[in-house]
Amino acid sequence: MDTTFTKIFDRISEALNFFDFSFIVSGLITFGIIYCSINSYYTFDLSGYSKTVIIIAAIVMIYVSGLVSFSIGKWLRLKILYIGNKEYFNNVFRDALWFANHDSNCKSKELSEYLNDNFYKDKNKDIYSKMWLDLRHCEEAKETMRHLNRFWMMQAVYEGLFTSSIVAIISSLFLICKSRDFFIIMILLSIICMVFCYIEARRYAETQILEIVIAYKKFIAL
Repeated sequence: MDTTFTKIFDRISEALNFFDFSFIVSGLITFGIIYCSINSYYTFDLSGYSKTVIIIAAIVMIYVSGLVSFSIGKWLRLKILYIGNKEYFNNVFRDALWFANHDSNCKSKELSEYLNDNFYKDKNKDIYSKMWLDLRHCEEAKETMRHLNRFWMMQAVYEGLFTSSIVAIISSLFLICKSRDFFIIMILLSIICMVFCYIEARRYAETQILEIVIAYKKFIAL
């Protein structure tokens, strides 16, 4: 029974990935906020267009909004992290290397070189990209990569929603004159959502780095 449910969940996850679920979620919210905000000042007359055209245009706009939301959210998240710590990625990656390779009974020569050789200190992002590439082509790591892809999808969702929350705050500030109490509440809720999405996006990103390094050691750098 558990195996059946797992297979069903995997199929659904693959389908959601195929349709870029992460972009659709944040895109739907970002586009909805922008549309409603503009519509409160200017009413769109769509009576001259067929329903098919409207639906296709809406889907395209939602998807584009999702892509833009994800890009902005990722850029802002990393900018905030690097302002506080310029060595953020290097520290997280090297901590992951140390954790994966700390057992003296089963150390990996390759990971030990990455940790000890000064030459590799400025190439952490290149090494991380190589780990992703090697794992994607490793048949034994197929199930692990499927699991890690879910982590990437959730990270992308939260980074996109991080942008959506910022858009909601800006929109509420412009519309606050229409209903002060309502939009003050919306601003507070949007700030809470923004902080939550930032924390979750960071958590998924860091967990993903750790699991990539552990998986690389298990399947490749034996």
